[in-house]
Amino acid sequence: MRRSQRRKRRWPKILGFSLLGLVIIGGLALVFSTQLNNGWRNMNGGQDTPVDTAIKGQVETQLDKSKTGNPVTDAIIDTAVTKIKTTSMSTFMAAARNEEKLTTLLSQSTGLPTTVTQPAAKAMFTNQALAPLREALAAGDWIKVGKEAQNLKQNQALGDLLTPQSN
Repeated sequence: MRRSQRRKRRWPKILGFSLLGLVIIGGLALVFSTQLNNGWRNMNGGQDTPVDTAIKGQVETQLDKSKTGNPVTDAIIDTAVTKIKTTSMSTFMAAARNEEKLTTLLSQSTGLPTTVTQPAAKAMFTNQALAPLREALAAGDWIKVGKEAQNLKQNQALGDLLTPQSN
């Protein structure tokens, strides 16, 4: 009789420790999600990870929401979505680290010569308001990229970058 009571008392402890272990593992995965995702990408030769695919899906959704009904603008947005789908996230990360790679990526994506895309790349690297976003993208820290994108919307730095400058 006593033996059966011990077994009953032991199961709650086993279940409790198992649940605690799962919570700790989940917490560590959340804390180290950037490193895990970047490691997975590196092990797979630069191919997109499921997290990268989800991030691209969110960007595509946001771009689709920004369609205006103007056929010219919508065609540009559709082209951008297609380029995002076909370009690996490691290429975007490399472009965020290096101005020359960004110039090349912009040139390949738009079909414009590098003499046209180079000033845009230079502006992205010299604009201090864009630096935190670019650095987070270069590091593959998608949580920080999202936060910095929200900050960017609030401080209008992107609008300043896109506004034509008078010489």
